[in-house]
Amino acid sequence: MMLRVLSILLLTASIFPVTSSQAQFWKKLTLDELPRNSRFGNDLAIADDYLIVAASGDSTNGREAGAVIVYDLSKSHFPVHQKILRVPGIRGSFFGRAFEAEDQHLFVTDRGARSIQYYKLVSGRYEAMSTLQVPNLDYARFSYQSLELNGNWLFITAKDISYSDSQSRVEGAVFLFKYENGLWNYHSRIEPEEWNVPLD
Repeated sequence: MMLRVLSILLLTASIFPVTSSQAQFWKKLTLDELPRNSRFGNDLAIADDYLIVAASGDSTNGREAGAVIVYDLSKSHFPVHQKILRVPGIRGSFFGRAFEAEDQHLFVTDRGARSIQYYKLVSGRYEAMSTLQVPNLDYARFSYQSLELNGNWLFITAKDISYSDSQSRVEGAVFLFKYENGLWNYHSRIEPEEWNVPLD
């Protein structure tokens, strides 16, 4: 059955089965132990038999440290399969504010650590594999915005950033990582020159 999943920002993820040209409401997923400020549902994806839902305001591992919830779509009632937390938790990290899932790969933004956490599906569970970081990235009002995986390339957009080896602030950039020899390595960045703003 084809499923269409729509995210709703009131602690729910709603699922619509598509049997024809019209989608009809079918099921609502919730996570009762999450408080209202958990930001449950602000991003989601489907990979293999799993529905992955962001809860970037979750405070299990520190206030607003964030979490990612994995549901098993192969079982009836779609039970919670795994809850992924940043270890150690970083207060205000908003882990999971954005992520990308494809095949066995899962990339999760980690604002507090200025990094992307890479997970791989191993024996039915997402295991932490490595941390992706941009060289010389300094903290300003930095935040990752979105991720896109295309073959061996990972594209990451960010805004309000600066570098430790530069005297200017960049309003936006796209960072590229490439998968080679079993590792995701930083490759390059794209930033139009007109975006560069001198630091005060």
